[in-house]
Parts: sequence; structure tokens; C-alpha cells
Amino acid sequence: MLMYVCVNYESTIDSGAHKVMASDLDPSNATLLSNRSLCWLRLGQADHALADATTCRTMKPDWAKAWYREGAALRLLQRFDEAANAFYEGVQRDPENMELVKAFRIRCCILPVSGSVGVGMHATSLMDPSV
Repeated sequence: MLMYVCVNYESTIDSGAHKVMASDLDPSNATLLSNRSLCWLRLGQADHALADATTCRTMKPDWAKAWYREGAALRLLQRFDEAANAFYEGVQRDPENMELVKAFRIRCCILPVSGSVGVGMHATSLMDPSV
């Protein structure tokens, strides 16, 4: 049976509350898909994260968080132009969301040519889905 675990990076918690059976997920619940996308991101499973984020965004195209999740997954996949576009779409929907504004600004400052990073940026920010 397929299941995923969203790990708390501060401390590993082996609790049933942190395990969700994929078969129990309501495929029409955008919030659950968004949360599962975040879990996939934290586990480094960018393809799965993108699939959930894209489905979430399709279901709720006006929800800025859905665009953010999609951008984060695309960034992890090093599809930088698409990530910037997703972050931009999110900012258009919620210009007060500083997390999205920051992600868009960071994405626009990073040069994806041979791993170069823009001024003041650290390469690790490319892999951090929470940025």
C-alpha cells in the first residue's frame, strides 16, 4: 500500500498523525493535495510534488498557494523559467504574500547557467522548497 510521510526536519516524529495513506486522500481536496505536494518537496520527490501541485492549481487557479507549490516543485526540478512564471502567477493573485514575492524575486535573481547564483544568493536556496 502506497503512503507518504512528511518529516519534521527539527526532529523525526514516528507518529501515525504524520502518515497519510495515499488511497485515503480525497482527490478533489485541493488543500490536501497542496499539503502532500509540500511533503513530496521536503522528501526531495520533485516529480510527485509537481504532479500534486499542478492538480491543485488546476482545481483552484486563483489560489496563490497552489502556484507557490508548483513553483517550488519546478525550482527543485531546475526548471527555472517555469518556476519564475509560477511564482509570478501566484504574486499576481496575492501581491501581499511575502513568501511568494520573495520566491519570485529570488528566482529572478538566480542565473541558472552552469549553477551560477545571483548576488547575495546561496546555491542551497535552489533546493529549499520553503524559500
